Amino acid sequence: MQTRILVGAITVALAACGGGSGDSGSSNGGTPSPAQFLVSTVAGSGGTISPVSALVSSGQTTSFTVAPATGFQIGDVTGCGGSLSGQTYTTGAVTAACTVTASFVAPRYTVSAVAGNGGSVSPVSQQVAAGRTATVMVQPNSGFQIGNVSGCNGSLTGNSYLTGPVTADCQVTASFSTVNYQVTVDS
Repeated sequence: MQTRILVGAITVALAACGGGSGDSGSSNGGTPSPAQFLVSTVAGSGGTISPVSALVSSGQTTSFTVAPATGFQIGDVTGCGGSLSGQTYTTGAVTAACTVTASFVAPRYTVSAVAGNGGSVSPVSQQVAAGRTATVMVQPNSGFQIGNVSGCNGSLTGNSYLTGPVTADCQVTASFSTVNYQVTVDS
């Protein structure tokens, strides 16, 4: 009687942990479970990827959200044979452990400069990272002086025009006026 109770207890214990049924470690009646692989992520400064990692069955895909921080935009996202659509990066079919890597960049804007008759500006176009300032040199021709310089929320000091922080494409415009010479005649 004690032997039957002991054998019954072992049979129940084996069945509870999935053993003793001859299924070779599978949980679905003899078909082996597919392998699973870790997909990890690396985000450069200026943004995040979520989730940080995912466990994916062999041959399946997974998706990650790529989110740039304020003042940044997504630069490049690579790895695991995937592709980016908007802010969602979807891997290709995963057949081994792999890593998704994202870089982020500050957007760049164009500061253009235009000079009226009587002078020049330099440079006439430049790329500026978001939030940075740009300098435009204003040079009157002989017989002219700087009249007015405006645009890009800047200010003129001497011949140098410094923009405010650039947050969109903008234009600096310089005008010039003739120099009025006073002639005094001694009598």
